[in-house]
Amino acid sequence: MMLSTVLTTIVTGIAITVFGYYAPFIIIGTCIYAVARGLMTLITVDSPDWRIYGFMIMAGIGVGLGMQPCFIAVQTVLPPETVSIGTSMATFTQTFSYLPS
Repeated sequence: MMLSTVLTTIVTGIAITVFGYYAPFIIIGTCIYAVARGLMTLITVDSPDWRIYGFMIMAGIGVGLGMQPCFIAVQTVLPPETVSIGTSMATFTQTFSYLPS
């Protein structure tokens, strides 16, 4: 999951730089992560490895799509003197909102 999160975060940062929009990435990432977390409820003790890995990779992609754009949005909408406070609040909320399985 961590590898897919890191790779997707890098690709998302590049895509936002190219296209200039960050909101669609947040929405799509949230949807993918919600679906992945729902699919994880299907995992049992006897589940094949490919199912577990697939769901974890899917969740990592969702997190990667939604993580970087939040910081870009904060830096875009806030005045320069409050960017550091906004970034720290985004980090704080992301730290406590992510619930690993």
